[in-house]
Amino acid sequence: MKARCKYCRKSLGGETSNGTSHLRSHIKTCIQKRIHDGSQKILGPNYQPAGNPQLSASQYNYEVSRKELCSMILVHEYPP
Repeated sequence: MKARCKYCRKSLGGETSNGTSHLRSHIKTCIQKRIHDGSQKILGPNYQPAGNPQLSASQYNYEVSRKELCSMILVHEYPP
């Protein structure tokens, strides 16, 4: 059995006797993955003054999401 990188299509050993450290080290150094991940965007609604929502691309922001989650927990008084 073999594993194949979905980014660069390189064939890697997939036998159980090989372990998984070679798969992890390949994903850390795979150049195609870095190129692919850097350009990914999230589609979300962009509301216009006329009230017609349109889709626009934006990047995920971890800090903003964390602050929004904290705000939601406080406002809705969810248990910890």
